[in-house]
Amino acid sequence: MSPRPYAGRGVPALSVPGRSVAITLPGQLDATLLPDPRAAVASLRQQFLTARGPVDSKVPPGHERPRLTIADVKVIANFVTFALRNDLPTIDPYDAAVIWEKWRVAVGDLRDLMRNVDSDAQALIAGTVLDHRTWDIEASLTTALAHPREVFEHYCPWRSDWATFERLHPEAV
Repeated sequence: MSPRPYAGRGVPALSVPGRSVAITLPGQLDATLLPDPRAAVASLRQQFLTARGPVDSKVPPGHERPRLTIADVKVIANFVTFALRNDLPTIDPYDAAVIWEKWRVAVGDLRDLMRNVDSDAQALIAGTVLDHRTWDIEASLTTALAHPREVFEHYCPWRSDWATFERLHPEAV
């Protein structure tokens, strides 16, 4: 049985311009960050680092960030969106709701940041924002897998007001 889509509202795929993308990532149905989100994100980063090179060559090994184009940022954001749609139904729904909310805000911020940006020279800030937000999702997903409800407990001190049916089960709305 294939996983049910977690949501579709609020986080549409970002349109990718007709520019060259460094690597091809799994599609909408095959994208995943499981079973090890940290390894999956590290592998993703390494693939783009190999294809595009580092932002700063003076950074010690293991801490480099890949030099991304605007198209790369959008492809990575879409991959994470699809991976979360596939992966979140497998974890605690309270943790899943928090992780999805964090990613929904991240995509909104990226969309606003990249609006009318067409020069890859301006992609550094978008890549930096994506890197920080992806790290947060990776860490939250890892925590949710190891300790169900911990992400929710830390994110939502007002739990009873925030954890609405629509947030816990966006696919049902």
